[in-house]
Amino acid sequence: MKIYLAGAISGSGFDEVYDKFVHDAQVAMKLGYTVLWPMLAKEHFKDIGRFTSLGDTHPVSTNHAIFERDCWMVSQADVVLVDLFDAVRPSLGCSMELAIASHLHKHTIGIMEPGNCHEHAFILEALDIRFNERPSAWKYLRQLAEWVNG
Repeated sequence: MKIYLAGAISGSGFDEVYDKFVHDAQVAMKLGYTVLWPMLAKEHFKDIGRFTSLGDTHPVSTNHAIFERDCWMVSQADVVLVDLFDAVRPSLGCSMELAIASHLHKHTIGIMEPGNCHEHAFILEALDIRFNERPSAWKYLRQLAEWVNG
């Protein structure tokens, strides 16, 4: 089963974002998932200060390349995990990934605490399941993988 990991990136530094995605990818792989995530093959960002909401001139990180590749990865996934926990500002990228996943009838799992800046009718309705904290979401994903994989 394939899972796409989505999370807020803009405004954060490379190490913070990369380490979080690597950690989550490792957890998902231990649960039996094949993992897709937006930071794959983007190590060239290592020397930036903070991510912005725009791409750059590197072939794999132009605006178009980011959009098309992330849309493609969402379309390949069975499950899309959108981790918006502790987000300090709305993530348009995650919102788009969630909208695309919902439109494609992917199983969408969200993590965000009450009062999160993403509490909006469209976000809430696009999520199949919302968890208020990470451990419950990962427990569910473990149970889902066990059920599907037998």
